[in-house]
Amino acid sequence: MVDSAVVRVFALGCPLLDLCSVVSADFVQANKIELGRAFLVDSAETSRLLAGLDASAAPSKVPGGSGLNTCRLLQQLVNERGAAWRVAYGGCLGDDAVGETLRTACRDVGLLDLFAQDKLHATGHCAVFVNDRERALYTHLGAAAHFPPSRFAAPDCQAAFADASIAYMSSFFLSDNIDAAMALQTACLEAKKPLALNLASPFLVSAFSSRVIDAIHASTFVFGNHEEFLALATASKEPRMLAAAAAGDLASIVQWVRSLSALPGACEESGRTVVCTRGCEPTIHLEGPRDAPVIEHFDVTRIPVDEICDTNGAGDAFVAGYLAELIDGAPVAKRVQTAHAIAGRVVRHEGAVM
Repeated sequence: MVDSAVVRVFALGCPLLDLCSVVSADFVQANKIELGRAFLVDSAETSRLLAGLDASAAPSKVPGGSGLNTCRLLQQLVNERGAAWRVAYGGCLGDDAVGETLRTACRDVGLLDLFAQDKLHATGHCAVFVNDRERALYTHLGAAAHFPPSRFAAPDCQAAFADASIAYMSSFFLSDNIDAAMALQTACLEAKKPLALNLASPFLVSAFSSRVIDAIHASTFVFGNHEEFLALATASKEPRMLAAAAAGDLASIVQWVRSLSALPGACEESGRTVVCTRGCEPTIHLEGPRDAPVIEHFDVTRIPVDEICDTNGAGDAFVAGYLAELIDGAPVAKRVQTAHAIAGRVVRHEGAVM
């Protein structure tokens, strides 16, 4: 990937170092690890949990954070195809060795890094505990929670944003970087540039539901899995959505997310595209004109259980595959097919790697 390649995707996120450990059922029980969930915690909690690992479960270290997962995988896919465009990614790192490790990892795959550096907070990390192919995420955001809006306003960020065809963020960025997230949303609306949002975590959707819904109003594309959409419907407190969540009526929830009003400048002509993955069950895809949306279901090729290593990052990988085809102008079926394929590659490894 040459440095002069044009930017097609601009993203802001929370860069982290993932510390991935395969742990025993005894460890899960002793530490009350809640598999299948993600949490924001302080560094003391992640230190406590990591200190309880024995030598056989020493963590591997992989660049992470939902947004960075998607961007690194997307850039790798672009490189594999020999395409002449690149991804720009901004986030906040600490002034430390871990931050330099993440910066180098981004540059090595060809990402245009637009990092801010915080001298007061250490680079964030995520303790990932995997047991029987299920995982729990305990994230300490650290510096990742301190991306300044002034960094987005800097000339290099603005130039990359102007070149990009689409902007991207996950709901993690909404938790502690709301001012920068709002700046990105406003810039997208003013430029009439599509914004893609990844719900990313049921916990975050529930904890920051008003921020997530506000971001949906500004978004042209919304991605999430069934748990995240159910959490969003429950958090909305709307009687019809509470009933849909209780019944597991994902089709109605997806249609509701699409029907949320769009702010001026967001999906004014095309309508909002909403994509809901459901593990090995068919993916729900809703797209089309406002007055005649098309809902489709796309089958997922089942992966043998003994080939699944870690489902961490599968959703981020799905978005990477989808965006790669979207930028290339592929039809819906091809977008989803590639998204499924990239997610299938990632779950065969520890962490979000192909």
